[in-house]
Amino acid sequence: MELMLLWKNLFSLYNSSNDYIKEIVKTGHQLSRTGAVYNYNHDVNSILAMVADKSGNYEVKIQDSKYTCTCSVSSFCEHITATLFYAESMQKPGQSSELFKYWETVEKKSVPADNSENPLYSDRLKAVKKRKTSLKKTADLNCTLRPYQLDGAKWLIHLHKHKMGALLADDMGLGKTIQTIAFFNEIREKPKVSLIVVPTSLIVNWEKEFSHFAPNIKVHIHYGKERKKNSFKKDVTQYDIILTTYSTLVIDHTLFKSINWHIICLDEAQHIKNAQTKRANVIRSLNSEGRLALSGTPIENRLMELWSLTEFLNPKFLGTQAIFKQQYVQPIEHGHNKAKVHQLHQLIQPFILRRTKDEEKIKGGLPEKLEQKQYCTLTDEQEELYKRLVYEVKKEAKTLTKKKRKPYIMTMIGKLKQLCNHPGLYLKEGNITNVAERSNKVALVEELISNIMEAGESVILFTQYVQMGEVLQHYLTEKFKVNVLFLNGSTPQKERAKMVEDFQSKQAPIFILSLKAGGTGLNLTAANHVIHFDRWWNPAVENQATDRVHRIGQENFVQVHKLITVNTIEEKIDNVISQKQELSDFMLSPSSTNSIFDEDIDNLI
Repeated sequence: MELMLLWKNLFSLYNSSNDYIKEIVKTGHQLSRTGAVYNYNHDVNSILAMVADKSGNYEVKIQDSKYTCTCSVSSFCEHITATLFYAESMQKPGQSSELFKYWETVEKKSVPADNSENPLYSDRLKAVKKRKTSLKKTADLNCTLRPYQLDGAKWLIHLHKHKMGALLADDMGLGKTIQTIAFFNEIREKPKVSLIVVPTSLIVNWEKEFSHFAPNIKVHIHYGKERKKNSFKKDVTQYDIILTTYSTLVIDHTLFKSINWHIICLDEAQHIKNAQTKRANVIRSLNSEGRLALSGTPIENRLMELWSLTEFLNPKFLGTQAIFKQQYVQPIEHGHNKAKVHQLHQLIQPFILRRTKDEEKIKGGLPEKLEQKQYCTLTDEQEELYKRLVYEVKKEAKTLTKKKRKPYIMTMIGKLKQLCNHPGLYLKEGNITNVAERSNKVALVEELISNIMEAGESVILFTQYVQMGEVLQHYLTEKFKVNVLFLNGSTPQKERAKMVEDFQSKQAPIFILSLKAGGTGLNLTAANHVIHFDRWWNPAVENQATDRVHRIGQENFVQVHKLITVNTIEEKIDNVISQKQELSDFMLSPSSTNSIFDEDIDNLI
């Protein structure tokens, strides 16, 4: 479609003496500049778009040199001219075309950048604030949403109804996952199927959260070497949600492209921040009715990361990469243009919701401490070693007397726990390599700490094993290029005091401690995150360790992350801890010990 031909009638009308026509064209130009054109589609035969102004949203169709708009104007209107201006900018990104050169000479009235207002989204934002959306299926959820979480779920539903992609960018720990689950619980609609894409380290955690909070939602994991491909298209129809990982999505992209998804949701959406990667391109190419992204850190380094996320959520909304660079990246990153910052903020504000833990209305709804169980799986290497060890333990245990059975089982449980941490720990490797690749638990820690560091917060991590602490210290130091402290039983008292001082003064954001050496007697209130890398038998010991952070002098909301490897001894230990307030008493009492190690050994190991 040759756009300049479409402008002939418009130019002749503008050059007439009709001031009303001139005002329509000027208004249309202003609308195109301030982001009122959205849902834009252009092919060789036609242009389709939605345009909004103060009075509402209108559908524009341009085909065979004819213009139509759903507003009340019969011939042509500001919405049509806005679409034509937008179409011109999309055809010639970054160029000053004949059309725009013409406007430089005839336009006398424009919207100053520092006072620019987005006609669509300022009003849409007001509508969001005044929305009457309600959740009708909260009885299906096994939880009570906090007020701000309820608002977040309603906001997601509201934007979905208006066919807008949404970015939920709440601070870490405010419950992006539960808000998303509430959203899916509300909008699920048979036979439609939605897709959630997550980092590998979080896939089991998502499954567990759905199972706990919304057991009525049928979830299937498409991941791992045993995933079904041949029957994929048929199998997905049996579920409400398909969970997969970013890497699996890229590998199986033809399968995912064959489905018209209800909603596509990206967790830790910063994984597509680089728009040029195959991952980002594959994800943008998928078909869906709606889109949702979750990220506590949507912009990590460059403004173009925002473009990549927005292009997924609301395609064409920020124009081409070239236009976005010209209009915003260069003026903001190089020219430090505050007016452009304000203009871009107005443009994106309606589809981004971010709440922080520092906001008074959020603080009032938060507990002082939030404990979360976070799950991971064994890697292929770990799983093979784990199955072999369990087989050997069960075989050997049958040959032992009751007197020898207990110490043997306790020793083997220790080995299984080491294996859950890292295969190199269990194999007693002197120099452990490929640290995160061989342990999904390490990968999960890396993901957690990445988010914590992006938020400018600090964390302490407890482990029972000195070698594991050393491995993590070396790996995290290399990964994040920061000072990582490690305190264990062999740390001299003077050095111990210096470590605490450095951590409390924010000179080191990560502090690793062995559970026995650092679990008591320290004041580490500079942290507001606690990670229990491996689980201890007695929950009281874990609670004492957590209290290094959650104590008098702590001014921030504390998050406790308890890492659990599913389908292993760790999950079974966690189940026992949940059932028994004091597992140590349970393990050591004569009546209970025999029950665990003699009758239920198959369930424990």
